[in-house]
Amino acid sequence: MIKYLEIKHKPSNLFPAKFAKDILKVLQVIDKSKENLKRVLSIKCFGDSKYFEKNIEHIIVRIIKAYLLKGYNQEEYTNDDILLQVRNNQIS
Repeated sequence: MIKYLEIKHKPSNLFPAKFAKDILKVLQVIDKSKENLKRVLSIKCFGDSKYFEKNIEHIIVRIIKAYLLKGYNQEEYTNDDILLQVRNNQIS
């Protein structure tokens, strides 16, 4: 995906090229992590406790809502609920 974005320069609104590598890094860490704290995740990935929350969280939540929560009542879920449920593989 990153190579495609670099070559084609056609990122989707859901996956901005500027944050592509950061998004993939977070998804890898979330998958392996036992902790749910955003700031701990942010420090692990970026060395900055607020980087994830400021730059990446809303993008990942938009992707999840578009692809995994399609058809669900999305207003029931907070961003924290969405990230936790995806991490625990409860949304499919």
